[in-house]
Amino acid sequence: MTTTLRRRLTRWTACAMAAAACLLGTVLPAHAHNDPFPAPTDAPTQTPTPGILPGHAIIMRAGVQYGLFDVPTRGFHDVFKLHLAFGSLSRGERITLEECQDLAQTFWSGSGEDYYAEAEYSTGSCYLDAYYIGEARHSFYSLDEAGHLQVRAPMSYLNQIAASFEQAEFSEFSISFKNINNAQCNAEPSRASVDTPIIDIHGTQCEWKTEHGATIPTTDAPLIEGTLEQPFIDDDQGTVGPFTDPVAPINPYTITPTPQAQPTNTTTQPEATPTSSTGHRGPLIAIGAAITVLMIIAATALAWSRRRTH
Repeated sequence: MTTTLRRRLTRWTACAMAAAACLLGTVLPAHAHNDPFPAPTDAPTQTPTPGILPGHAIIMRAGVQYGLFDVPTRGFHDVFKLHLAFGSLSRGERITLEECQDLAQTFWSGSGEDYYAEAEYSTGSCYLDAYYIGEARHSFYSLDEAGHLQVRAPMSYLNQIAASFEQAEFSEFSISFKNINNAQCNAEPSRASVDTPIIDIHGTQCEWKTEHGATIPTTDAPLIEGTLEQPFIDDDQGTVGPFTDPVAPINPYTITPTPQAQPTNTTTQPEATPTSSTGHRGPLIAIGAAITVLMIIAATALAWSRRRTH
């Protein structure tokens, strides 16, 4: 194990075990580990119909964590991890495996470089995770030349997800970042742990819980900002740059519906109306009747002349 990786693991362990720091996910609901399934990679093709999971009262929690994670199929990386958890507000109601798969299909589809996503079903609850590696991390942070760092989350999309259910409560959100000092939490969190020492760096966590009177942020404005610490550049390969659009998951509310194929028009001759048809046939019928009368008269005259000659 390299010195850099050992140092990162030491920091991660210290952060995870320190109750005062509480930076790497302890606020997110714990759940037993079942076999996760990869999130769909194909982009959604239509906007979700309002009132998802009818008959369920859903509670939704979400969080963004930055740290060293063992990313499935990728190994250890310093990543931003986006986590969603769905459960039932009512006793006796449970989300099914099929419903969890539908949620992943609807809200967690897409693929991209330096990105991995998966879903997991566990005892009536559904969990969606997405990992952002390398330059894909700029979806969550911006850094200028002066070392000012800002951290955000896709709050607009998360609120759209919550609003898509027939009945749902978005009850909790948290965001954390290490390698930042002189930090502040924006948007009035219900709890903030700022500039917590972690070995030779610092970390900050901001948390919003509706049960504590907080309002879940609704925009993608920065939620944490402060001064970058050098290990983010030296060890985590962080780079200077602005926020970028997330590579995935693809927001189904932003897709353009595929136009329906229009039936091919065939040129047909309009059928004659009864009036026009009768108008054309009237003179022909009159002429035919006159000819018939003349033929009858001629035949009668011929017969009469023959009788007289005999």
